[in-house]
Amino acid sequence: MNPVMSAKNIIALIILLFLTTTLPAQEEEMIIEPLHKAEQCRFIFENPKGSVNITGYDGSVIIVKGQLREQQTDKITPEGNLRVIQPYRFNLSAEVDENEVLLRCESFNRTVDFDIMVPRRYGIKVASNDNGQLTILRIDGEIDARNPNGNIIIQNVSGPVIASTIFGEARIMFSSPPADKPSMITSYNGNIEIRIPKESDVDFAVKTARGELITDLDLRTQKREIKVVSTAIKRIYNQDEAVKARLNKGGTEFILNSYYGNISVKAK
Repeated sequence: MNPVMSAKNIIALIILLFLTTTLPAQEEEMIIEPLHKAEQCRFIFENPKGSVNITGYDGSVIIVKGQLREQQTDKITPEGNLRVIQPYRFNLSAEVDENEVLLRCESFNRTVDFDIMVPRRYGIKVASNDNGQLTILRIDGEIDARNPNGNIIIQNVSGPVIASTIFGEARIMFSSPPADKPSMITSYNGNIEIRIPKESDVDFAVKTARGELITDLDLRTQKREIKVVSTAIKRIYNQDEAVKARLNKGGTEFILNSYYGNISVKAK
């Protein structure tokens, strides 16, 4: 190896490193005004990659903040007189009609984390497809949350909840006895925890193949049902696999399914 050439290469590399500046990650903000102050309006968002935090508040607009998780670098070319300007790494758009607000993110397989403020009376339909966690706080409308590869945390809500994950946990806390519509919580590989006021009137259907049902409430298990399917030539009898349990007078239905995880039903 030529020692002179090696030294020159090292010096050039050091200069290039000094000329590379770390910049703040791209951050975008969008304020969305619904067409009407509809009580039953629904906010819809599917994040291709990254976390989503949604918080209900008493305002009338939707405030969206998205931030690229990775840092960007601003580089100067080896010639020393040209600077590389980084392009935008993700784009936001929204579509508003009378009853729905649809937010879109084009992230080109990059991870973008979102903090979103939504009027608390709204319904929510939200998903994180990869590399993130879903957190939903203080929402009174119906919630539909999907996060196949991460946790789902929902707190201080009063409407029905549909939540599903495969490789994460689901933790839901109701601020008041849940509405009359049913809730369904599913996790294939993680634990499920439900917290509800102890005065709630709820019927539970709980199924877990490898886990346990854990509670600190006065749940009364119900008689196991036999399901009968009749055809023209035969009749098939099957026992219901779900454990049926009632809290207080029963009423609102909760369907809780996990294959490997434990299922906890606790007092708020």
